[in-house]
Amino acid sequence: MDAERYRVLKEVQTAVSMLEKCDGFPALIPEVGTNIGMALSGATSTEDIAAVQGRIVRIDGAKVVGNVNFGASRHVAQVILAVMKFDENMRSAMNIKYSPDILSACKKLGFSIASFDRKDEPKDVSTMEWGTSHAIEKFGSIPDVIYDLGGIGKEAMIRVLGRTATDVAKKAIGIANGMRKD
Repeated sequence: MDAERYRVLKEVQTAVSMLEKCDGFPALIPEVGTNIGMALSGATSTEDIAAVQGRIVRIDGAKVVGNVNFGASRHVAQVILAVMKFDENMRSAMNIKYSPDILSACKKLGFSIASFDRKDEPKDVSTMEWGTSHAIEKFGSIPDVIYDLGGIGKEAMIRVLGRTATDVAKKAIGIANGMRKD
């Protein structure tokens, strides 16, 4: 188990480094910051998911605020845990800014896209868990991207999904590069 924990930490650290080096990535960082996480195989709780403790923010580029550690992000962890209920091999996710242009870049890359509406959310549930599961069920499979248009006090957001943190980082870099071409 220690060896897998080490591999997951290194995978997320590598993904974060890839994102920091991408000149176009800061344009994808939402106001709340972004985070990327990856679960241990068989993860059952947020403590089984490694992410950036303080998020990645936009300050003269993409800056990591905090270390990669297990249990560091409840929001990204809830998305990953929800996805893993459908496919235990889909163990990584990150949030990026929503905009029609970013969604258009996702479509141009051929990414499968699903969404949910926060207005449909039942009371007393986790938005990330419910929204992710609802979007997957409605779509019929796990998409590359799930988005929502936000709500009162909630920023609209896109979540990029994948098997590993570097897989997700590559998708985000593709989106960022696609935005720069437009």
